[in-house]
Amino acid sequence: MNTKNVVGIALIVVVGTIASANFIWQVHEQLNELKQIEIAQSVKIVDFSSPGWWNPVGVWVMADFNVTIMNTCIYDAEGVIVEIRRLDFEEDANNVTHTISALPAGETITIQDTLHSGFNAFAEGSQCLIATLKVGNNTVDSRVIHLRQI
Repeated sequence: MNTKNVVGIALIVVVGTIASANFIWQVHEQLNELKQIEIAQSVKIVDFSSPGWWNPVGVWVMADFNVTIMNTCIYDAEGVIVEIRRLDFEEDANNVTHTISALPAGETITIQDTLHSGFNAFAEGSQCLIATLKVGNNTVDSRVIHLRQI
């Protein structure tokens, strides 16, 4: 065998190895993406409730809430984000956001917190809260509740 043949065979082996590795990586990425879609479809808000809102003193309104999330998937869900905000305010410093680093397969978690708001803005608004659930960058569920004064 001459040098040209050896170089040619080595080049074919190297190119074939790179192409195979690239193909395997692409298949791995597609499977991971499908797994994330399955997880996202399996994480849901199963309960969102509040006893109502009250004005403790001055210009503040407070509303306690409970939001329960369930992962019915066979895989753990990572990067679960729950945001609670007033329905008529998209961006507000008083929005409540919880990040759950991992929600194990088959597990349920309940978050209890309080949303604060200015009285005038609250009294003039819809008096509704919305809980939005995201897995990664995908919004997977949301629930709206109407608050009553207590």
